[in-house]
Amino acid sequence: VMDHGHLPRADYRRLLLSSDVTVSVALHEFFGISVVEAIAAGAVPLLPDRLSHPELVGEWGAEVLYADGELDRRLAATLADIGEARSRVRGLRSSMGRFDWSTVIGAYDALVDGLA
Repeated sequence: VMDHGHLPRADYRRLLLSSDVTVSVALHEFFGISVVEAIAAGAVPLLPDRLSHPELVGEWGAEVLYADGELDRRLAATLADIGEARSRVRGLRSSMGRFDWSTVIGAYDALVDGLA
């Protein structure tokens, strides 16, 4: 187990797929790719109600976004019944497909072609 630094892609994917919960306490973020990857791998997110997070989770915001000072309580409740937490975010995992490279590549190609 590594404490920090680079993790080989296969190990990273294995850890993501074995995760139940992903937590962010980010104060600065442009997009949130690590959050998207974790949700797409099946982790239930707990995210601060700021930055790009509300846009990423859309209709599931009430279930996964927390206000300042709420993380401890929300995390304890999520861990106490992960099955219930998963049921409350049903559909969120598949919604991350909108960020998959195979989904966005056509639009990106069109934008680059438009610049050329």
